[in-house]
Amino acid sequence: MVRPRLVRMPLIVVVVAAMAGGTAAVGGLALAMTSSSTYTVAPGDTLGEVAERLHIPRDELAAANGITDPDLVVAGQVLVLPGPPTSPSADESGSGSTAGYVVREGDTLGEVAERLGVPSSKLAEANGIDDPDLLRAGTVLVLPGTGGGVAVGYVVREGDTLSEVADRLGTTTDELIATNDIVDPDFLTVGTVLTVPGSWRCPVDGPTSFENSFGLPWGEGVTHQGIDLYADRGTPVVAPVAGVVERHPNPLGGDAFALTGDDGVWYYGAHLDGYGAEGRVTAGTVIGYVGTSGDAVGTSPHLHFETHPVGDDAVNPYPTLVGACAQG
Repeated sequence: MVRPRLVRMPLIVVVVAAMAGGTAAVGGLALAMTSSSTYTVAPGDTLGEVAERLHIPRDELAAANGITDPDLVVAGQVLVLPGPPTSPSADESGSGSTAGYVVREGDTLGEVAERLGVPSSKLAEANGIDDPDLLRAGTVLVLPGTGGGVAVGYVVREGDTLSEVADRLGTTTDELIATNDIVDPDFLTVGTVLTVPGSWRCPVDGPTSFENSFGLPWGEGVTHQGIDLYADRGTPVVAPVAGVVERHPNPLGGDAFALTGDDGVWYYGAHLDGYGAEGRVTAGTVIGYVGTSGDAVGTSPHLHFETHPVGDDAVNPYPTLVGACAQG
């Protein structure tokens, strides 16, 4: 899917990205991360194959597990994973990444769950899998317990007041007080992470249906960088967060938009039937309508939706959408 490059706005919130480990700071951004942490070697596995499947450098995987002979791993051996298992994918420039376990030909849900040390029922639930016997090669599976998608909160900075934070995030002081159980609204501790009420909206304002298609092959050398949300033609498409919307019509995406969110996340949506508001918007503002423009002509109306937190790499929005959208 064509994705134009934008200059990002200053980051002012916490972004929790799936499949990472530890904590980090990016500018004024506090970044908290979780990890799956282990992989159980299956019969026939080699260290190189495991590293390639999880897209971790083989030398790093060997070093993290004290392996001096990278050609020798034993079935049943539990490997500690150094950092996020990610897989390369391609956008218009041939670069980008996905996060999670990449399904390969012949995989079964039970085998993948066993290798990753998670219950198969939880793995199915986290990825909306109704038929555990049907896995499509290339699908990027979100691991239960890693959060997945993106979640946001505001990090209190020196000199902040509650009213200023509320204005900046498009909410009220009363909502912030109630959501965060604030006892003294005149006293904010620097570094406190405030949960933002109503901070993330489903981008389709109406009944929608979707599945985890993130990472699937989507043409020669390209993988699907988002989730397709199917809905009736003309269903409003709204800004999931406050930010700045720009219109980005292009041959593949048709009538498409780019939203630089105040949460530090870059959102891209495509195949609109028409545009709504542009420029500065609040969460819930109508910015377009579900359609089939671009290369979606002849398909069922849907919104192709991508999330790109912090850097330029796409993150699977499926878990976030499940929590925010009413599936019809």
